[in-house]
Amino acid sequence: MDKLLNTLDPVMQFINHHEPYKSLLSVHHEYLTKHLEQAFYAKGKTILQPSDGTVNCLYIIKYGLVHLEGTDIRFSTGDSFSLCWLLKGVKVPAPLIAQKSTICFCLQRQDFEYLMQQSPAFHMYCMQSINSANE
Repeated sequence: MDKLLNTLDPVMQFINHHEPYKSLLSVHHEYLTKHLEQAFYAKGKTILQPSDGTVNCLYIIKYGLVHLEGTDIRFSTGDSFSLCWLLKGVKVPAPLIAQKSTICFCLQRQDFEYLMQQSPAFHMYCMQSINSANE
C-alpha cells in the first residue's frame, strides 16, 4: 500500500494545489487521486468534439492549454473542463483543442458520480459550477 501511495504522491501534490480538490477531505482526495487517468494531447489535437457523444469524463489540466473552438474560452493548468456538460449529460458544443502540448487527468463518469455522492465539498462545487453556467 505504501508503494502505491508513493507513486501517487506527485498526483496528490498537484491536485492539492487546485480548487476544489484541495478542499476535499483526505479520504476523498485519495479516492480522486487513485481514480485519475492521465492522457497526453499534442498541440492541435482534438480532445473532445460533439461527434464523441455525451461527455463521460471530467478533465483536469495538469499542464497545457485547451481552447473551446469558436469562443474565447480557454482552460489552462489546474482548470477543470467538461464539468457542466458531464453534469448535464450532453455533448460538448464545439471541439476542445490542445493549443500546446497538454497533459490531462481524466475522472470517468462513474468515479465522478461516486465522488459527488461521497464528498459534500465536491458536490457543492459541482452544483455551484452548473448554476453559474446557467446564469
